[in-house]
This record gives sequence, C-alpha cells and structure tokens, in this order.
Amino acid sequence: MGDPARRLPPKRPHRGYSPSAGFDRPGGCSPGTIARLAVRRAGSPHFGKEKEGMTNQNSTAKTAVVFFSGKGHTREIAQRLAGELGVEAEEIEPAEHYSDADLNYTVDDCRANRESFDPQARPELAADIPDVSDCDIVYLGYPIWWGDAAAPLRTFVESVDFAGKTVVPFCTSGGSSIKQSVSTLSSLARAGKWHKGIWFAAHSSGSSIAAKVKNAGL
Repeated sequence: MGDPARRLPPKRPHRGYSPSAGFDRPGGCSPGTIARLAVRRAGSPHFGKEKEGMTNQNSTAKTAVVFFSGKGHTREIAQRLAGELGVEAEEIEPAEHYSDADLNYTVDDCRANRESFDPQARPELAADIPDVSDCDIVYLGYPIWWGDAAAPLRTFVESVDFAGKTVVPFCTSGGSSIKQSVSTLSSLARAGKWHKGIWFAAHSSGSSIAAKVKNAGL
C-alpha cells in the first residue's frame, strides 16, 4: 500500500464544490493547535460484548464498533451497525468540538481542511482511547474528507495494536470511494487483517446495513 506521506495533497477546494455532498464534510477555521481528542462511549460500558438477546453474525468472535463522526452521519450508521451486530458503538470525539465553522469546507485555511491537506497531521488523542485488545473484529467508521479518512483516524490507527485482528473499515460519503482511505489507514496501522471496507449512504436502514455486511462476507 502506498505511503500517504508521499501522496500529493488534494487540490484546494473551490466554492460551490462539496467533497462529500452534504455528509460528514470537512472545513472551517479554528485557531491554535489541532485539538486533543476525547473518546466518548456511545452506549453501555459493555464495549465489545454481545448484548443479551442479540446474536453477532460471527458468534465466536468478540466484535467492536469504533467510529469518528463530524456531522453525525457516521454516528448514525455506526449505531445502527452496532445494533445489527449486537454490540455497543464507541465514538472518538475531539476535545474541541468541530463547529459548523470548523466544517466549512469552502474556507481554504480551516481546521478540517488543514488536517486533510497535510498528510503529516496527527490530531492528538486523549489517553482513554477505546480498548479493543480483547476483540477479534473491529469495525472502524469515519467520514471521507477530500477522498480520504478524516484526520483523527490517522492518530487512532497508529495508537492501537491491530495485530491478530480483522479490521473492517466503513465510511459515509457523498460518492467518494472508500478505497484510498483503507490504503492510508492500513499502511499507518502496519498490523491486522484489513478488509476492503464498506461504503454506506447516510441514513441507511438497519436492514440495508446488515445486507451490506453479509454481502461483504462478514
């Protein structure tokens, strides 16, 4: 897989062009250094455990659903996916919230755009990142920003040991492929068996999510 640090940065956005057609899109100005990230559990403390009365498609494997969301679309998909799998979703959040201004992709010199255009950008993570050490399968969700995974995912995958795990990336976007983001993240992680990934439209139903997971052979 290619070294993301050697890829040419994407062209600066032009007004009127949407990188993700209204999904978790990047943009917006934010002063100071890139914010630390905090992790907020999106459900009960039984992270990676199957909920009573629900059955994981792979009943012998412990499964986790971890995600980052900018506008909330990825959060919605992650929570529905977790419900279908019978686990709780866990969210990676920035300590400094991405405001609407931060996600204003029409502004060149803005927080999310700066992060997206700088392949070396590594937003700092809080100490209490999700513990997936006892999980066999990790579903990793994020929005696509300018053709690649949102910058907080770079730091996250470099902070977690995926050795011996199957990692299933999933994304939301307005049409951009998940392919480049999987290449970037798997190269940074340097461990784990990485699935080719699953693309979801915003507001996908639980049944359509389950169908895509099944069709992916998971």
